[in-house]
Amino acid sequence: MSTQANSIPEAIKPIWKATLFVQTCNGLAFGLYLFTFGPWFYDAFGGDKNAATAMMMTSILLGVRQGGVAVLEAPTGAIADAIGRVHAIGWSWFFRVFFFVGLAALPLCNNLSATFTCSVVASLAFSLSYTFFNGAFSAWVVDSCRHADPNFQYGLLLTKGHAANLWGQFIGGFVGVCFFLQGLAQVSYLLGGALSFVLMSYCLREMPETPHLNFLGVRDTLVNIMRRVGEILGAGAVIARKIPSLLVLIFVYGSMMFLVNVVDYFWPLAIRSQLGISDRQYLWLGFLSILCLTRIFGARVMRFLLARIKAAAPHRQLISLRRWLLSLCLVSAVAVLMLGTADSTAQGFFWWLMAAVLLVSLCNGFLVPCYETLMHHYIPAEYAQMRSTLLSFGSLIRSTLILLLSVPAGGHSSTTTTHGWIVPALLVLLSAVVARFVLKPIERRALSQTNGG
Repeated sequence: MSTQANSIPEAIKPIWKATLFVQTCNGLAFGLYLFTFGPWFYDAFGGDKNAATAMMMTSILLGVRQGGVAVLEAPTGAIADAIGRVHAIGWSWFFRVFFFVGLAALPLCNNLSATFTCSVVASLAFSLSYTFFNGAFSAWVVDSCRHADPNFQYGLLLTKGHAANLWGQFIGGFVGVCFFLQGLAQVSYLLGGALSFVLMSYCLREMPETPHLNFLGVRDTLVNIMRRVGEILGAGAVIARKIPSLLVLIFVYGSMMFLVNVVDYFWPLAIRSQLGISDRQYLWLGFLSILCLTRIFGARVMRFLLARIKAAAPHRQLISLRRWLLSLCLVSAVAVLMLGTADSTAQGFFWWLMAAVLLVSLCNGFLVPCYETLMHHYIPAEYAQMRSTLLSFGSLIRSTLILLLSVPAGGHSSTTTTHGWIVPALLVLLSAVVARFVLKPIERRALSQTNGG
């Protein structure tokens, strides 16, 4: 940490320290549920004893969760741009507490309707938490950096923060899976709730709001806030349509994150159908460790690439990032398509499953900081006030896809869930190919203008 901090200008260090703490704790809380809440829902609805119903209900809950994200993504991003990013981040952790409590309370439900109701409430609390945080924190980091030191390369800070998040996921995931394998998943969820409360207090007390942007104060009327939110939403949609590069990046990110979320949600069920839950627990923990380290490696690749192209012209930096992004998306999509067409009972299927999941995980580690860096490059400085809104559109696309396609993407049972992964993989393949043909002429024009100048 000291080596990283020494490479950061003095004016940026407070922002870096806040980024490191928030992202590490965010990843820790994320890991405490990420690799277990799919099987947790599946078992709550009968598990393998009633596989068809359990898989259907688990897929529906994924749709409910992401449906809530789809509905709330743009409005909460606009609210963050209206009332301030720090207030939005604080609300995010407030709702995350309720999400974890809802997960821990599932064993107390004594019938199917109560289980479903509790699961829906927990899923919607997650939707509110995710959408208030998503975009708002990245926008806070970038605009705070630009105010403190306009020449600082904020992409490095975003990448380092994402790497800290992934290390937190590694630790949290390991702890969460250990508790889950011992039948104590509620303990990890209660730990996540306590950590979320601590983060809410930290954000509201220690993170200053970006001073050069004008936000509505808490005393402003609700009517004024809603009017401002509507204006930001409308302007954000117009900007996205006017700038084709933003639009295609939003669709690539949305489709790839659809694939990532489906794989993250269902791979524990697929692995359990191959390994069981009580046998060979060391393989569970070993695979989880490799999975998290693969994501961290993906973030390191992004950091290495940024350092390598630092001296290049801005347009050539964007071309390099775009090529890496689309290449990793295409490789991941092809691997999942091949997995989805394979027979889950065939010899060697387990190893191909692991390879495909790890490829998607590698792309995920690279995707988030790369997408945010490209988006921040393409968003003009005069639209900085709407940065959260524009970033949230990618998650809006992802959540809409999950809402509409979560049931077919989940498959019919834990043994056939990989067949459903073909759906998001095809969308990634299509969006990446379209993005390549749309962005290529834009890049050529930008290079010709630069060379001509």
